[in-house]
Amino acid sequence: PTEKKKQKKKKKPVSKVIIGMKWWKRNSSLADSSHGGIIVSTREGSLMMCYPYEDPPRWINLSGWWESSMIDNFGIEARDGCCMTVASVGKHDVIAIGTTRGDIVLTWFLPSSTKGILKVSQFVLQARKLNSIKGFEWVRGDSDHSCCLLSFHVKAVAIWEVELESEATRTPLFVLHLGKSMKGVPSCALYDSKTSRVVVGDARGALALFHLND
Repeated sequence: PTEKKKQKKKKKPVSKVIIGMKWWKRNSSLADSSHGGIIVSTREGSLMMCYPYEDPPRWINLSGWWESSMIDNFGIEARDGCCMTVASVGKHDVIAIGTTRGDIVLTWFLPSSTKGILKVSQFVLQARKLNSIKGFEWVRGDSDHSCCLLSFHVKAVAIWEVELESEATRTPLFVLHLGKSMKGVPSCALYDSKTSRVVVGDARGALALFHLND
């Protein structure tokens, strides 16, 4: 019998899958250009900053949002990243990466006169029981040094108080489970911390009102 010739498999081009992009302009650690820049996160665990208006365009590699220790400690792999958001909390810039496992990775940056952009802290908000994250919404906290982060999961919305090095951020303040009347994935929300009310909208046009004190 004649041997069949082995067909050579074509090698697929190696590329970085982008999780999210955010235009960022602020007198902060990340936007060191007067025009601002684009924050880019990838499923390789990297974070980059692009300044497209400079000639030539300039790229900076930031400290990654993912570290190999997250596999052993939390079971999070770089390929689990699925969405990104950015906010300013006090003097820091914080990047939140949502994962398909439901957890959130927060990375804090601060400007340094000697080291440029400095990563000062990183920790994980664990919400594995709430399933994959589909998006985020930031709400300003009671002070300039705190924010509330709303994470949209498949059938729930979690509210987190985000403060640097605060243990309170490791578990959500509230978890809002969507009832049977909301058949779509939550896509947006409004949070009034003064009245403790939250309005959640889903992808099918339904709205739900929650009273957090009830």
